[in-house]
Amino acid sequence: MSDLNIHSLLKTILQISGASLPLETKIHHMLHSVADTLQAEQCLFLHSEKISTNSFLAHVISERKPLWVEDGSSLPREKMTPEEEVLVSPSFACLPICDETSCQGLLYVGFSRKRTFSSPE
Repeated sequence: MSDLNIHSLLKTILQISGASLPLETKIHHMLHSVADTLQAEQCLFLHSEKISTNSFLAHVISERKPLWVEDGSSLPREKMTPEEEVLVSPSFACLPICDETSCQGLLYVGFSRKRTFSSPE
């Protein structure tokens, strides 16, 4: 992604955040902008309270580290719930949305084709 795309995405997100819209609508528009900029098939916010305890995504949240999967077919699925298996794309990323004391959930970005993630991403 070029610097111009990042600048444009940030500008769009700032405009959305200041708009007189319900919070869920703002989040929907922000996720759509991220998906468009990254050319992703899907971009979702997964609330932590909706993620099963001891599941694959619960582990990602507990680690508080981004997960970048370039080849979803190679991912072990033992600890995945059926809802999580649906999210396995050829390539995807899960980014925990946390502060020092709590984690609100994950930003999930899924791609319809295998993708090699670059260092800036």
